[in-house]
Amino acid sequence: MNEDKLRRILARMLDEERFLGPHGIRSVSRWHLEHPYTVNVAGGEYSVQYEPAGSTTGMFGGNSNWRGPVWFRVNLLLIRALIQHYRYYGDDLRVECPTGSGTMMTLFEVAEELSRRLVGTFLRDGDGQRPVYGGTRLFQDDPHWRDLILFYEYFHGDNGAGLGASHQTGWTGLVARLIQSMGQFDADSVLEDRRWPMARPYRRLAAASCPTPPRLAKPVAAPNRGYLCPVSREGDRVTPQPAARRAPRAPRPRSAAAHRPWPAPSPRPGRRPRRRPAPRPRARPAPPRCPASSCRSPG
Repeated sequence: MNEDKLRRILARMLDEERFLGPHGIRSVSRWHLEHPYTVNVAGGEYSVQYEPAGSTTGMFGGNSNWRGPVWFRVNLLLIRALIQHYRYYGDDLRVECPTGSGTMMTLFEVAEELSRRLVGTFLRDGDGQRPVYGGTRLFQDDPHWRDLILFYEYFHGDNGAGLGASHQTGWTGLVARLIQSMGQFDADSVLEDRRWPMARPYRRLAAASCPTPPRLAKPVAAPNRGYLCPVSREGDRVTPQPAARRAPRAPRPRSAAAHRPWPAPSPRPGRRPRRRPAPRPRARPAPPRCPASSCRSPG
């Protein structure tokens, strides 16, 4: 995608009157609320209109809708694409975000702005309310429920209220990975890192600091690695040192009675292999003999 096409796409996507909502990118432009898309098929007229909440028809079960709400997995793919294009264009490409606001941002800053809107769905606003719970007073006010975050299937395109299934940790739970990723690297690290920054496993970043208790100053095994991480204590902070590879273990001696894998190993050189005796052919049963009184010769 060249720069001209990218600018035209982002001009529509970052327009708050179209795709950019207060809690993420909508699945259908809000412009279609007053201008539905209509098509004639086999003499019948069908239209697609912006629907920010659940489906208004039972065609898809009534509780799933791709015609307006915010879907987390689509937004995560858009954030990934923005960072990928930022690694190519760098700080030279700036776009207006939101469209018509006069604020110019790099693609990385656009990804950060979109991430803030997604994360804000689960945070308390100025009134102490979480947009994800909408008008559900039990989850908003009850002290036993208000801090239990639910990962809904999709979200209202205008106010961010959770809709559909409430345990979609498969894709909506990615908000935790999004918070973690955006807090671990900045624009400079994205440009300097040759590998994909959002694909860094969290355990590798945690292992780099080698967290140990303050009173413990001895080699610590890094997780999921065959290395030892020597540390040196400086006050209350533990500083990691260059890791050294752990010596391999000596193989255990196998006893003669150990189980041998099938097939059996080849014989030793200079020794004739033992041959199994060929199976004896089974003798065929003799035909039945007739009694002497009933047997007569043909002559």
